[in-house]
This record gives sequence, structure tokens and C-alpha cells, in this order.
Amino acid sequence: MEINQGIQGLRFLIIFGVFLKHLYDIIGFPYFVDFGARGVEFFFLLSGFLEGMIWYYKPNSGGTTIWKRCLTFYRKKLAKFYFLHILTFALSIPLIFSFSDKSIKELMISGGLNLLLLNSWFNISKWSFNGVSWFLSSLCFCYLLTPLLSHFFSKRFLLSLSCIAVFFSAKLILDTIHYGYFFPPYRFIEFSIAFISGNLFLTTNIYEKIKTKRKLYGDISQLTWLFLSILSIIVGDRKWMPAVFMIPFTFFLMSLFMNGWIKELLSNHYLVALGNLGLPLFLCHYLIIQYINCFVDALFNIQATHRIIVVSLISLGSALLLSVLLSKLNNYAYSFIRRIS
Repeated sequence: MEINQGIQGLRFLIIFGVFLKHLYDIIGFPYFVDFGARGVEFFFLLSGFLEGMIWYYKPNSGGTTIWKRCLTFYRKKLAKFYFLHILTFALSIPLIFSFSDKSIKELMISGGLNLLLLNSWFNISKWSFNGVSWFLSSLCFCYLLTPLLSHFFSKRFLLSLSCIAVFFSAKLILDTIHYGYFFPPYRFIEFSIAFISGNLFLTTNIYEKIKTKRKLYGDISQLTWLFLSILSIIVGDRKWMPAVFMIPFTFFLMSLFMNGWIKELLSNHYLVALGNLGLPLFLCHYLIIQYINCFVDALFNIQATHRIIVVSLISLGSALLLSVLLSKLNNYAYSFIRRIS
């Protein structure tokens, strides 16, 4: 399946929204909606939707047991980003030992859970060391069960529709009672809805039908679903009903497979290049903001407003530069793992 450049550009804009939210958390940068939380949900939806499309084309497992297939897929995915996780974990250590109020025993436990990518399962470690790595921990659980999703739902129309309704209802209920933000099975609900939707996108031949539509149809569709996605984020943020935005956002993803000016905008060369740095940028940005904030406090005595601007700009530039380096190091490590395995 060919890479959709528009989705790569969208990936960067989502990360940038999360970056702005974390600037607010650390230095008080102004923001209007909690795009940090919604941005993470976007990632689970985006990952699930694309995996659903990819697994549509994968052959049946044959004589391989489904659980063996789950473990094989998990190992392949882990090999792609585990070295990156180790690098950002190491980068977080000076901050932890300088500012954490946890005991050495608690730090050892949470550090071990981080290294095992089990940090999102336990309260002691769910936001520790590189705090945003809880996302990787939950995503690993989703990847582990991805072949299982394909086994049960791939190319099964009625069962897929029924399960989307059940999963969406479950998420709506859990969101209402503020349950399990970090908890992997909760995140698996979002991933599953998107996975099944991506698979249905191909099963129902919608993909083949819409990609040949006239550009005007794509313009209207993309603009409509983008507007509804933004509106649902604002409403959901105020009333704490984040599950609502999943519907228009999923259709917006589908619309990006049509020709349209929003897709052209998101397919800009620079946005796509930044989107290709997605995971390294996401994993390092929170640490960079913390480090730059400490350095500016220690070295400069400037007004609060100027300080926010300085920290924000230096953090963004530093995070982008570091993500390029991290991406290259991770690619070298992944190539080495593939050669020896």
C-alpha cells in the first residue's frame, strides 16, 4: 500500500498540537482546547486505521497459530522503535534525579517498568522518566493484538459494524466516568475501532470508489469532515465526551484518499518531511521543553512573556534537530537488528 503523503503531513500537525499543550503544562503557553489528550487519541486512531488497511492485504496465517503471529508482529514492531525508546529514556535520567520526589526504590521500579514498556500498566510508572513514553507502552499492547483483530474482523462486514458500535459505546461510557486514560486496554478500544474502520474502508470498496472522484467532491468532503472534527474536539473538550470526535476524524482520514486542496496542503514537502520525523519528535519534545526551560531560568533573567516566547522557539528548534539525529541513530540500530536476526 502506497504512503499517503497527506496523512504524513497531518501526523506532524497533530504532534505540533501536543507540543503546544505541553508548552502550556511546563511554561504556561496559552492554548484553547486540550489538544494534548485529543492528539494522543488521534495517534491511536491513525495507527489503527492504517494497520487495518495494511492487514486487509495480508494473507491468512496458514499453519501458523494466531498467538505465534501476534508475537512475531509484536517483535517486528518493537524492533523499529525500541532503540529510540532507550535513547529518550537515557535522556530523561538527569531530569529525574534532579527534580523527582520519588525514593530510589520507586525510581528503580518505575525505571524497570519503563525499560520493559510496561509503564502504562502501573500508577507508579505511567508518567515517569520520559513521561510521553506511556504512549509506546499502550501502543505495544495494541500491536500485540493486531493479528487477532485481523483474524476476527478482516473482510467481515456485519461483524465489523456490530463491534464498532459496541466498542464506541464502551469508550463513550468510559470517557464519561473519566476511566483509564493511560490504561492499554482502554487505548485498545480506540485502536480497534480505527483498525476495523480501515479494514471496512477496503472491504466495502469505498477506497476504490472515492479515489476516482472529481477534485471538487474531495474539496467539499475534506473541508466538511475537518470542520466537524475540529468542532467535535471543542465540544468534547468542554463536556468531556472525547469519543464523539472519533466519527468525523475517521471520515476525514478516509477523505484524505481523495484529491482535494486540504490533502494537497498536508502533502507539502516540508510538512511531509516533518511528519516522517513523527515518533522521534513526539518522544523527545517533552524532555526538550523541560531542559530548555531549566537552562533559560538558570542563564537569563527575562520577563515572563518574553520567557515563554524564548523557551517555545528554542524548544521547537532543538526538538526538531534532535529528532533528526534520533531518527538516524534509530534507523542504524534497526538495520543492524535486521542483519543479525
